[in-house]
Amino acid sequence: MIRKALAEEVKTWSFLAGFKKESNVWGDGNNREYAIKQVEDLITSEYGAVLLSVGDDGVIQGGLCALKGRDRHDGTLYAVEDFFFVHPQYRKEGIGVSLLKAFEAWAKAEGCQKTAMIHLVDSYPDVLKKFYEGMGYRLMELHYVKDL
Repeated sequence: MIRKALAEEVKTWSFLAGFKKESNVWGDGNNREYAIKQVEDLITSEYGAVLLSVGDDGVIQGGLCALKGRDRHDGTLYAVEDFFFVHPQYRKEGIGVSLLKAFEAWAKAEGCQKTAMIHLVDSYPDVLKKFYEGMGYRLMELHYVKDL
């Protein structure tokens, strides 16, 4: 079942640790408490959504965090994924597809005209490229980062 998250649930999410382990997102300068606060803010804000896949046993199998905003170039309202993770134990069961479709439905209901998905270069780039393109997405740009 896909549903919206509740702010009080965030601290119990073991899949946040799984996301960190597989993506190297939380480096030395970041911490779990900060990430949890950001997710809580998305849940309670008018510009964000956190969608969860929850099994019949109540276990969170995966999640997708998103925010909406205006494109700075043409002003269209769009939604962008900020966090997308399915626990390895539940992959290949259609959960990623269900989360992505729920994200797109949320974006459409919010009046968005576009959605955008992002993936880190160290997080299964070939698999995600095939997945996103199979869901109708196209590569738009590459993003480079430099630590200072």
